[in-house]
Amino acid sequence: EVRNDLGIAYRHLGRLEEATRQHEMAFDLAVDSGERHVQAAALNDLALTLNCRGCTDEASAVHRRALDLSTRFAHQYEQGRALLGLGDLASVTDPDGARRCWLRALAIFERMGVPERHEVRRRLGEGPS
Repeated sequence: EVRNDLGIAYRHLGRLEEATRQHEMAFDLAVDSGERHVQAAALNDLALTLNCRGCTDEASAVHRRALDLSTRFAHQYEQGRALLGLGDLASVTDPDGARRCWLRALAIFERMGVPERHEVRRRLGEGPS
C-alpha cells in the first residue's frame, strides 16, 4: 500500500515515470503477498497515472484488468473506481459508454455510501460543477 501511495504522491507532483514504477512495484508486491484489494487499487492508480502520461489505450486496458480482478474478488470500491476511470476515458469518444460506466459506478458508490458518489453525479450532470 505504501508503494501505491508513493505512486499517487509522485503523480500529484508530476513525476509520472516514478509514479508508474511505484504502482507497478505495488502491484507486484501485492501479487506476491496475496493482497487482492491492493492489486486492484494499484492497477486503478496505475491507469490514472498512465492517463496523465497520455497513454489512454493502455490506461483503459489497465482499468479493465482492475475491474476484472475486483469483480472476481468482490471488491466493490475498486470496481467502482475502475468503472469511473473507464467512463472518464470513454467520455470524449463514446459518451453513451461513459454514461453506462458512470451509472454502474454510481450504483456501487451509492450502496457503499462513499463520497465518490458525488463526483460521479457531477460527471452525470446531476450535481454541482
